[in-house]
Amino acid sequence: MATRIEASLKKLEDQAVLSTFRYLKESKNKLDEMFGKDFAKTNPQIMVALVQTMSDEYRTSTNLQGLQGIDEEINSVAHSVNNIAMRITPAHMKKSKSFAPE
Repeated sequence: MATRIEASLKKLEDQAVLSTFRYLKESKNKLDEMFGKDFAKTNPQIMVALVQTMSDEYRTSTNLQGLQGIDEEINSVAHSVNNIAMRITPAHMKKSKSFAPE
């Protein structure tokens, strides 16, 4: 089951600001480390692209984490619905053991 987020909107907003500044700092440090001192300062478009990539990666990861387990929950619901259908369907109408798609 997915973890429930219980933080307030204000807390999430504050966290987004902190994350953005962390991404900026990390981007600057990594670019300068790779390409030399002040590279990030003289190439802000690359820094912006790197921050955007970091943000996109984080969003994708958290979305996927939130989706994990949903397929298991859907299968569980489908199994329950199938069981109910089997119980309420007259015997002469039961041609297979399952109403759910394979």
